[in-house]
Amino acid sequence: MTSQSVRIVAHSMSRPDWESISGIGHYEQRAGVVVREQDWLVVSTDVEPGYLDYRRDLLGLRSRALQTKAPGANLAQRIINDDTVLGKLREVVASGALLDTFIVGPDEERLAESLGVNLLGSASSSHYFGSKTGFRAVAQKTGVSVAPGIEGLQNLSELLLACDQLFDTGSERIVVKGDQGASSTENLVLSKNDLDWKNKVQSLFQSFHVKSCVVESWIDDVTVSPSIHFIILDSGVVPLMGPWQQVLVGENREYAGIMHPPKLTLDVQEKLRMQGFYLASKYFAEGYRGYVGYDAIVRENSDIVWVECNARKGGPYYPMRFAENMGLEGQVVWGMDLCHEQIRTMRFSQLLEAFGDILFDEQIRDQGGVVLYNPGLMEIGKIQTIIIASDDQRAQYLWRRLRAV
Repeated sequence: MTSQSVRIVAHSMSRPDWESISGIGHYEQRAGVVVREQDWLVVSTDVEPGYLDYRRDLLGLRSRALQTKAPGANLAQRIINDDTVLGKLREVVASGALLDTFIVGPDEERLAESLGVNLLGSASSSHYFGSKTGFRAVAQKTGVSVAPGIEGLQNLSELLLACDQLFDTGSERIVVKGDQGASSTENLVLSKNDLDWKNKVQSLFQSFHVKSCVVESWIDDVTVSPSIHFIILDSGVVPLMGPWQQVLVGENREYAGIMHPPKLTLDVQEKLRMQGFYLASKYFAEGYRGYVGYDAIVRENSDIVWVECNARKGGPYYPMRFAENMGLEGQVVWGMDLCHEQIRTMRFSQLLEAFGDILFDEQIRDQGGVVLYNPGLMEIGKIQTIIIASDDQRAQYLWRRLRAV
């Protein structure tokens, strides 16, 4: 995909196992911060007019857009069911446009077929290589370090036995992970001293959309959780901007944001790039094509343990692409979720007023500032932000300002 290609940007969140993620129906609006003037953005949810004005006037973002109101469980299905929108997009494809999706699932494949355009990747390979089991199986072939654990657990009996085995071999705490869980939504940390742990495991397993999981020893001495990202093409592996440092909160280390550059020594960063490339090269050799991101943890002794793979565009994609499109390489870039109950009751114009003096302006981009995006999430008390700064001190100041308001 060249930088000049016209893209149909339809970032559908089409996996049924993601239905439990709060505000999932609005995440298609994230793409509004990375589309370019020649692209076509397709959404199905209503976008507040004030946000469109903000994109144009302060961010300098202009693109052509279509909205579908057809029925369907996700954006891809709604486009397929909308003859008018589908017809227009077929005209765009006929002139050479490419289809850009967030993930590649069965609905995205159906959409590509309806439009007569190829997709990078396939639903079956994304499902396997993006699973916790698939990742562990491939990672262990490369020789990189993964947490002690057992993968490919298909029923409750296997899972309970695997938990017992890890406890018996010295693990004081373990973590059960649903194979297709996202952002720790299907993770459960268990203590050997918890007398009720078997009942908790049973409840968790019954809640899985896909009845498959792994169990691993829980690693306590974590200093940083980085991620690194690639595009895997037929021609080979292409590294993307990174590594990034993930911001994780709570006992289950739930994802809350990302930072670049990471707070890691140059030696550890180089090891991450090298080992991440090994993983991506193995994925390439085994037939995977598409976007991919690998998450790791760095221990107190600087050892790297690889945790999982996201066989799709990852959390850093939107801040990364925005920074690249704006020519901001070399700047500190953070992508943070701002959550507060009061946001539910606000209009986007009120957010602009509250943050007016720290907002990013593309006319004076070297000064940095805060970018607001994905406004649909405001109805659940969240807005996503990109912080652009010259150094960490300035980024921390901007983040404090956001939280204070």
